[in-house]
Amino acid sequence: RMKLRAVIFDYGNVICRPPTERQLSEAAALCGITVDEFLHAFWRKRREYDRGTDAREYWRDFAEFIQRDFDDAMVEEMMRREIDFWSDFDPRVLSWTDDLRRAGLKTSILSNFLAAGISSSMITVLIIFF
Repeated sequence: RMKLRAVIFDYGNVICRPPTERQLSEAAALCGITVDEFLHAFWRKRREYDRGTDAREYWRDFAEFIQRDFDDAMVEEMMRREIDFWSDFDPRVLSWTDDLRRAGLKTSILSNFLAAGISSSMITVLIIFF
């Protein structure tokens, strides 16, 4: 019989909640497209992005796909918004990690989330809870 020693959490949609409809609609409006068009373009090359594509390159490709021209400021804004997309931590999961550690279990994160997408406040939360 195997004894449980650790619990590994995924980051997106587990530790943090997915982007809100408002966040997505505001980002889509900023890009001059519909939410459906935004989501299609956003997820189109996501696997490559999550495997290490540079964030600026990802957003420039996104712009080209939607037939827009993003200057450096717009690329930076989209990068900032993306960080915001993945910054809403689920308090139930964070509380559970406390319970698990008090019970003697180790907790960790396994994710394809890029380090470039992590803000300093996110790092603080992750250090405290994991």
